[in-house]
Amino acid sequence: MIAEHDRPDVTVPPTIHALLAARLDQLDTAERSVLERGSVEGQVFHRGAVVALAPEETPVDGRLVSLIRKDLVRPERPVVAYDEAFRFRHLLIRDTAYDGLPKAVRAELHERFAAWLVAHADELVESDELVGYHLDQAYRYRVALGPPDADAQRLAVRAAGHLLVSSERAGARGDNEAVIALLGKAVELLPADSPERRAAQVELAVLLTWRGDFAGATAAREEAEAAARAAGDDRVLARLVLADVEGEVMRAQDQTLRGALATAEQALAELERVGDEEGALWALRLVGNFEIWLGNSAEGERLWLRALERAERVSPRRANEIRMWLVWAIWWGPTHVDEGIRRCEEIKRHATSKRQKPIPIGRVRLTRSPMLPKLRCSDAFCRFVHSPATNTEGRSQVR
Repeated sequence: MIAEHDRPDVTVPPTIHALLAARLDQLDTAERSVLERGSVEGQVFHRGAVVALAPEETPVDGRLVSLIRKDLVRPERPVVAYDEAFRFRHLLIRDTAYDGLPKAVRAELHERFAAWLVAHADELVESDELVGYHLDQAYRYRVALGPPDADAQRLAVRAAGHLLVSSERAGARGDNEAVIALLGKAVELLPADSPERRAAQVELAVLLTWRGDFAGATAAREEAEAAARAAGDDRVLARLVLADVEGEVMRAQDQTLRGALATAEQALAELERVGDEEGALWALRLVGNFEIWLGNSAEGERLWLRALERAERVSPRRANEIRMWLVWAIWWGPTHVDEGIRRCEEIKRHATSKRQKPIPIGRVRLTRSPMLPKLRCSDAFCRFVHSPATNTEGRSQVR
């Protein structure tokens, strides 16, 4: 649904657009209304959504049959159970129908369609992203008509809330590019003084650093820091310390690991003081990183296991992130191969559990390690890390 709306602009020859518009102008009012309401959902739309969006007096079923006969739409497999779905015969027909809607009507229909999506959220994949997208569209069309009023601002905040939930899920499955896109949209929508906006900017700064976009990361950190200082937000300021030290270790050659470790430990103490459990988990993970990189593998693993125990109660995303690091620690640390295989089997069982989100372990290619020939159980270990249950192609957070 979203890809159809967000695709790159395609220039349609004016003559084709005029021909399609002329054909749609020949429809009666009810047929045109049904087609336009369907276009709000996308190239594929559901009868239930059209009923929810159409005026009460519109005979939807008869008009859908008529549109099929006129070869403008065709039946499609529905996503929502016990509903019917239809597909525009060509995407340009959908676009022409949508373009015929005034902006004020588009704003209203996108908001009402978001409500329909919420009512069917249990049947949809990534419903929060869809709801956030349509609320965002409703807000943007209102802004296009004039300065945003209180209702428009509430739409923006609601849209951002759904996008933030969706970004959390994307992070749990290791899809960092999706997280960056969702956080970026949420930051655009939230008020400048919003605590959620500040927190999102910190998260965005970290992911942009991992991507290598240091300029973008610096801009996000600086804006979040200015807003946090103005609001006296100690929680975000402590998280920014972690973002800074993690970024500096990656991009600055003069940053020492011992100095980074001390800074992360101070941030951990501050996050514990202000009661930021998820921030403290991030700090614990980072302290564990620095301990291991300084050669203290046992201490680093101890910290990660401590963090994992806490993360399982509050943040599936943080828990999956820590498990990923533990897999790497089994490779480079002092863990005996038999114990390493046992631990990995535990993570594998967790990865295949239907009650848990997928673990973004990625493809850890131990076969390239010069140490592997020395391990008697290397074949079994390699079979584990290459198995489908523990691999998520293109999702690894560690390359």
